[in-house]
Amino acid sequence: MRIKLMHSAKFILLLLVLYFPLFGHLDTLPIRLFDESRLAVNAYEMHRGGSWIVTSFEGEPDMWNTKPPLMIWLQVLFMKFIGVNELAIRLPAALAAFLICIFFLSFTARRFKDPWLGIISCIVLTSTVGYIHVHATRTGDYDSLLTLFTTLYPLLFFSFIETRETKYLYYTFICLTLSVLTKGIAGLLFVPILPLYTLYKRRVVAIIKDKHFYVGLGVFLFVSCGYYLLRESLNPGFI
Repeated sequence: MRIKLMHSAKFILLLLVLYFPLFGHLDTLPIRLFDESRLAVNAYEMHRGGSWIVTSFEGEPDMWNTKPPLMIWLQVLFMKFIGVNELAIRLPAALAAFLICIFFLSFTARRFKDPWLGIISCIVLTSTVGYIHVHATRTGDYDSLLTLFTTLYPLLFFSFIETRETKYLYYTFICLTLSVLTKGIAGLLFVPILPLYTLYKRRVVAIIKDKHFYVGLGVFLFVSCGYYLLRESLNPGFI
């Protein structure tokens, strides 16, 4: 009983430690005059009845910020729940950073049977100034959400190769799709690693013969390419 309490206590303490850099005084600063303000306007206009596919700025299709709208969708969702304010704009980025920490804890506990590796990883990550700062996890920008998905899909693919459990392959394609819907081609940054690791582990033939690979790839192409084609049809000249 005492061991279980101590085990729970260290995770509760970690959550308290994570709260301050990720969520503490998150809405104190006004909206920053760079990408965050552009996204805030996109989200506000969408919230006021704009298109959920074609983002707008000053009532016109936004042809300056042409990234996919996943981050903006999340900001609009929070606006509907907590109102139009700084917190609604920034919570998606902060929660993305929090979810990375939760994933690290889960991944290292399963893979290495040692929770301390995950705990230390979380502390190092959330004490890194370049990550816990404006234009990252503490402002309403794309980068924190992008970091979440570009961290998840390589590690999930690694889990698939190592365990051969199909669910991890589907999780990989889901996160890869969400990564592209967050920041377009930047979401594909780590894709070259996947075939290289597959080749290293001598699993190329097995994956080529796996029908689940083609289902996942088909869903990824349908959603990611489908968004761009739909946006082009609604906003001619976008592509």
